[in-house]
Formats: sequence, C-alpha cells, structure tokens
Amino acid sequence: MSYNYDLAQVCILERTLENKLKNCFSQFHAGTALSSSQSRALHYFLGLPKEDIFQKDLENEFNIKASSASAIIKQLEDKGFIERENLERDSRLKKINLTEKALKLKKQVEKDIESMEKMLLRNIGKEEYNTFCQVCTKMIENLSN
Repeated sequence: MSYNYDLAQVCILERTLENKLKNCFSQFHAGTALSSSQSRALHYFLGLPKEDIFQKDLENEFNIKASSASAIIKQLEDKGFIERENLERDSRLKKINLTEKALKLKKQVEKDIESMEKMLLRNIGKEEYNTFCQVCTKMIENLSN
C-alpha cells in the first residue's frame, strides 16, 4: 500500500504547533521567570492528584531523558517552586513536593490552561479533535515499534 504523504509537511506542522504551545506557556508565566519547559512541568505537577510525585513521572509524561527531567527539577527547586525529599524506603528516590510558592499559582495555572484550551480548540469540533488525537496516537505507536 503506497501513500503519497509529505513527511516534511507533518514535521513542519508538528514543530510549528510545539513552538506555538511553548510560546503560550511562556506568555502565561512571563512574570514568574519560568522557562517554557519549567512552566509545563509545573503545570503538570500542579495537576497531579497524587501525593507522591517523582522525577520518573515527569520523564514518562513528557517522554524526556532522565538528565533533562533532572535539569528541569533542579531549576524549579532553585526558583523555590519545589523541594525534594529523600525517602526512607529507597534513598535513590527523591519525592517532589510542591512549595507554598507553587501552590499559590494553582488557580492561575488552571485559569491559564482553560484560556489556552479555548484558544487552541477554537473552531475545532469534538470529532475533529478526536480524529487528531487518534492520528497522533497512531503515529506515535508506529514510531515506537
């Protein structure tokens, strides 16, 4: 089966969307001195319902290397948004705790995400959105095998 798809077009669209999303995150947190990746990580941590958050969670969610996740976590720690706590059961694991400074941003983060979603999904119906997600998921699976 032969398709006449333009892989370059897919790559350009993916990169453009990623850059636009990064720019939006940066704009929402312009006053916090957070980079785009730090902002996205903080959004992720603030949205987690669980108590125990670890570096591995960030690595898995964003599909990034341990070194990249470690750098983001270190930067968030240096800026006072998180603290790391050694666990008694396994000294190799460090639990990530959100500080009061991070928790104060929670309502603003939720508002920013809602605004971003409205902007991003404007003029896109539920069926189009679902199709987009299905196609992206299939492409990721294809590249993972």
